[in-house]
Amino acid sequence: MSLAARPSSGRSPLAQRSRPLNARRALTDRADALPSLAEAFREPGFEGASLSILSKATGLREGSLYNFFPGGKEEMMEAVVADIDQCVDCH
Repeated sequence: MSLAARPSSGRSPLAQRSRPLNARRALTDRADALPSLAEAFREPGFEGASLSILSKATGLREGSLYNFFPGGKEEMMEAVVADIDQCVDCH
């Protein structure tokens, strides 16, 4: 079957491959990053959590963090606190 004759799922062949079991799940929105950010802020605190630490914790490059949180660390911390507040209000 030629490439032109194959039905397309709309996704690239690489995207269709399954991930290895040990691969980290790609974060697709800012809500996905919040648990990792909360943990990264927990030990060193706001001042001690560098962008490098936050990047490693989430698996996102610093540029991707800024795409999700244009306000930088301040916006990340505000989102974490809001998420915790929402969780506490639910219980």
